[in-house]
Amino acid sequence: MAGATGAALDAADIQSLVLQPAGLPFVRHLLIGFDDGPQGDPEHPPVPRRHALNRLLQRLPPPPAADCGRGGATAGAAPPLTAHLGFTHRGLQRLDIRQHLLDILREKAPAFCAGAAVRAPRFLGDTGPSAPRHWREGVGHEVLEWVLTLHAAGAAALEEASAGVARMLDELARGARSAAGEDPAPSRLRLQVLDGARLPPPPGEADPQAFYVHFGYRDGLSKVGVRGWSRPPRADAPGLREASWHAPGEFLLGRPQDSGANPWIRRGQGARLRALPPEGAAFFRNASFGVLRDIGQDGDAFERFVQAAAARLPEHLRRQLGGAPAHLGAYVKAKLCGRWPDGRRFIDAPWLQPQGEARADFDYSRDREGSGRPFGAHVRRMNPRDRDMVALRARPLLRRGLPYGPAAWAAQDRRPDAERGLLGLFFCASIEAQFEHLVGQWADRVPMTLPDGGNAKDPLVGQHEDDRARFEIPLEGGAHGVDEGWRPWTRTRGTAYLYYPGLQALAGMAADELFAPEPPADDDDARSTW
Repeated sequence: MAGATGAALDAADIQSLVLQPAGLPFVRHLLIGFDDGPQGDPEHPPVPRRHALNRLLQRLPPPPAADCGRGGATAGAAPPLTAHLGFTHRGLQRLDIRQHLLDILREKAPAFCAGAAVRAPRFLGDTGPSAPRHWREGVGHEVLEWVLTLHAAGAAALEEASAGVARMLDELARGARSAAGEDPAPSRLRLQVLDGARLPPPPGEADPQAFYVHFGYRDGLSKVGVRGWSRPPRADAPGLREASWHAPGEFLLGRPQDSGANPWIRRGQGARLRALPPEGAAFFRNASFGVLRDIGQDGDAFERFVQAAAARLPEHLRRQLGGAPAHLGAYVKAKLCGRWPDGRRFIDAPWLQPQGEARADFDYSRDREGSGRPFGAHVRRMNPRDRDMVALRARPLLRRGLPYGPAAWAAQDRRPDAERGLLGLFFCASIEAQFEHLVGQWADRVPMTLPDGGNAKDPLVGQHEDDRARFEIPLEGGAHGVDEGWRPWTRTRGTAYLYYPGLQALAGMAADELFAPEPPADDDDARSTW
């Protein structure tokens, strides 16, 4: 399906989750690793990973290709169960992927090869309680090999599918003795499970199908247009604004980026720069990098902070807002995020009430002073949509995710010790230039832009160290601010850098039919077939 501009993508070869949300209310991420035991031990030969991959692909429905109907203006019905598969660098190594392909990854994707645990303290700001040594077991790059992500319409389908996968992998990890009726060998399967589900709507939400996060904000509204794929989100809309459109190469390997550059068609430097051979191109074609990030969220502490900030609003502003505590808190939340909690936008002065609909597409052309959406607000940092704010380049991500833990607003489940958070999955073509830049720089930059008169980090996901930092809220007649009680509301519980191959490459990985050795470096006849 072609979008408004650009040639159509080969959607049948792209794992669908890269281009479109699953649209299902339950998710389970199976974090899979294997322990080979002592090298050279004849009693414990390496787990046959390629055989396991074949069995896995046979057992589950294949990762679905992107669906043109769902990518367009009218969404089609989601299947009852979907499966998508990503690999860590260790996972590719243990599958015996050809060394020259791993060398290309090391050259062009150093963050992926190093792994998130190595990069996190410096490039993601994951220190203190968020440091990798505190992450969940099984997320570290030294153990994790595959991530199988299952989305389902119901919890029962998720349980049935994941239980079957776990049994099959466990049998392979125990070896042949179990199948022969002998005493079973110890399992060498290392399996961790991360579950998420759509939260019930908060009080007053009219749409029971809306997605929310634990901070009380509606989620899933931001849309990123991919040229050659996306259609306008509404039939009566003229199309996504220019700042929301991006070239496919921002998300898929082997295609031009917004700048026109295409770093995945050649390798080497200077005089040794040469085209990738056809076999190498086949491995990278239509692949994407994914970042699975477990983000703990302290919703109760955030709510206390919001209510305290609402109580300190200037008296004249409290009168203008009507004085109702619920609306005062919603106003503070709206300024911190850049949207009202229910997703509605700031459109025109006096910027005190939600206006219009909860729509995905907007820009800041009518809010040049930051009176509606402060310059330091979360959406203005993470999705600037404005070339004046992003001097060099945008850093788009395709965001997928579901929360975990009971909703704080559900009166029937107010466990104070309940874990709450978000299982985010973010797709891009460059972990370094996109994901790490957003999380490690834009979220923590002080200030985000020169017009910002405050010195607070991203109000929702920043690692706040100064509890008296100032978040400035411009208004006609003078600014006011939130300048007490800051602390990190989120805590990283794990991050994995993953490689999501195209569907043809995935089948080739299981069959070992593709990816012949690379021609010699001086072979001038080598040509890419992107």
